[in-house]
Amino acid sequence: MSTLPTIEELLSSSAREICEFYAKTFRMSGPRAICSRYSYPGAKHTPQLLVQMLSGHSYNISQLVIAIYMEFRRLFRIKDLCPKDLSFLGVNHDNPEAISGDSATGVDGITKELKESVEAGAILRLYGNLACRDFMIAEFKRYEARDEYPTQIVKMTDSIELILFSQLCVRNGVGMIKQTSDGFVLITDEKDRLVDPRTHAEISDYFKENGLVLLEDTLFKDNSGNLPISRIMYDHSLSRLENQFGERAPELIEIFKLISKEAATFPFENFNFKNMPAMFL
Repeated sequence: MSTLPTIEELLSSSAREICEFYAKTFRMSGPRAICSRYSYPGAKHTPQLLVQMLSGHSYNISQLVIAIYMEFRRLFRIKDLCPKDLSFLGVNHDNPEAISGDSATGVDGITKELKESVEAGAILRLYGNLACRDFMIAEFKRYEARDEYPTQIVKMTDSIELILFSQLCVRNGVGMIKQTSDGFVLITDEKDRLVDPRTHAEISDYFKENGLVLLEDTLFKDNSGNLPISRIMYDHSLSRLENQFGERAPELIEIFKLISKEAATFPFENFNFKNMPAMFL
């Protein structure tokens, strides 16, 4: 006698479908390019990183946010949002980075105030005298304010995409970190590379004198004593989301955890990325 799946099983299945969807869409947006992490005035510059192109990342978010919202609609507080609005916010959420580059506050002198100031100027330069400038600036300010539920959903999706991307890299031979006498080293299929100690200073918190301490409540683990970058991304993203939405929208935290849990074991290596470029710095 067959039994009906539980709610937990259905949610787990949906989360796994999202992981597979991401793996498939990444094949479309997969071209990658070497670019500077950021180009903020007065900030120290780290070495170049091999990252997703802004266009590819934005495309991924625009697709992923629709899939997540409609797949997990039962969990969202507002269930009648327009998927087109979510997709529009997603594809435009990082527009200033076309000028300013990517950044993380608290790294190499990047403060929240500097980030906001530079991005405000960047979006002005991006659109120049185009007729759409005021509209696009208003939409970017809307997203950055995080006051509306759609903007909060897009921010959650942005964090989820970071987890999916970093775990995809790990499962394809890029993104395991070990500690050596020379510092932290990123293990790749091509050549191990020293990790920039300024950009990834937070890594040191995970390593002790006796090697990596694996916490029981952390999803992304490795028995070799090496550190998956997906673990760092998960811990930091979860902390940020809890600070921003923990009280206002706890369901967003739940969805983030659900999809991250499936991503931890999803076989991304089965989607033809074994030979993807392995040139992270």
